[in-house]
Amino acid sequence: MTSTPALTETVPLLLTTRTAYPLPLSRILIPSSFTRYHLSQLINTSLSLNPPVPFDFLIRSHLLRGSIGGWMRANGVSAEELLEVEYIRSVLPPKVVGKIEQDDWVSALSLSLPHAIITGAYDHTLRIYTLAQEERHILHTHTAPITSVLTFPSPNSSGHVLASSSQDRTVHLQLLPPHPLDPASAPKWVTTLHTSQAQVSSVSVSPDRARLATATWDGVVGVFSSTIPTSHELAEPEDVELQALGPKSKKRKLRSTGEGTGTADEVFRKAPQLLLRGHEGKVSRAVFTPDALASAGWDGSVRVWDLESGVARVVKTTPDRVHLTLASTGPHLLTGTSDRFLTLTDPRSSALTSLTLAHSSPVNNVIPHPEPGMEHLVSSGTLAGVVRVWDLRAGREVVRVDRGGGGGKMLALDWRPAAMREEGAGAGEGEGGGVWAAGGEDKKVWVFTEGN
Repeated sequence: MTSTPALTETVPLLLTTRTAYPLPLSRILIPSSFTRYHLSQLINTSLSLNPPVPFDFLIRSHLLRGSIGGWMRANGVSAEELLEVEYIRSVLPPKVVGKIEQDDWVSALSLSLPHAIITGAYDHTLRIYTLAQEERHILHTHTAPITSVLTFPSPNSSGHVLASSSQDRTVHLQLLPPHPLDPASAPKWVTTLHTSQAQVSSVSVSPDRARLATATWDGVVGVFSSTIPTSHELAEPEDVELQALGPKSKKRKLRSTGEGTGTADEVFRKAPQLLLRGHEGKVSRAVFTPDALASAGWDGSVRVWDLESGVARVVKTTPDRVHLTLASTGPHLLTGTSDRFLTLTDPRSSALTSLTLAHSSPVNNVIPHPEPGMEHLVSSGTLAGVVRVWDLRAGREVVRVDRGGGGGKMLALDWRPAAMREEGAGAGEGEGGGVWAAGGEDKKVWVFTEGN
């Protein structure tokens, strides 16, 4: 006969993790009275972690709130049954570690370049900073507000490529120098991507860095290879339907904070591999999933595209809902909406949404946790200026940070792993945690790290 555990009994556990802190995989006996705190202490002591790293614990996809014995009694699990418990790093409340003043509204942010913060603004400029908030480059290739920015390793050579989209109807690719934070070496504008004559909402890169996707205000999604062309792939914009170059000047200045300068001597026009049509109106964002491309728009639809046929294989439509942003986490899609929700969608399911999380204002930024094994956590940003971290498994908010009143709308957000925490972004604060950057109408970039 089996029995549920009493508070003084020991119970068998198998502790597993996908974090960077694995224990040897073996069966252990612990007191049934152990709580999250005791289990976290056990792991820290066993691994000799200094400083300590706080952990949370998942049992059958549910966070442990009380004691192990209490959970087992509540769920009818016997004291003899081996219980598998997954531990994950806790998310600590963020704290402000820096503010970067800008000349205009901050409309795009990226922490994708190691040890750097990249900003895009309504004054048409891109800026590259160190994590210590020291300006290194100011780039003036666009002629309208920036809408998104990112970097990725160059497929043609060593170093990184900076990709930016703008309301000037263009996407620009710039080659970053081998030492991108050296003010004496300027980035070089080399390529312009062409899709349609409408403003560009966003540019995204595939997980293997081989493709780029653009989303435009007239409902078009463009798919490009990420290689840098060595010649024009399209005629002059006046001669083709796919025009988006903007001003025809082939020499636009890229100013560095130091002595170095650079010019775009030859900017090659790049043609798309695919143009995907189906949205009726603005496409807010297009992002790559592990095996496809997804897009979301103001027409209330979320579409998953087959990149071989160019046909949407999944279409989920909620006509009364405007999708302001989109992100991919594993097989799931996350959207932020104008009616103040963060929604989780499984394209494999017939249901329109799998989870809906309410906010107090429109959700215009959604960023999945950047570290492997933490895909259940997602950060959302709202126009009201509030950043939240949600646990998708528990369907609850775990962290909230508010920039305070008077900050205006928050327009841009990014989140990157703890490895970036050096120089001015939380140096000396210990291992674990992550870095957030947020910006908007207050003309500031706020830099946060998880507090210890």
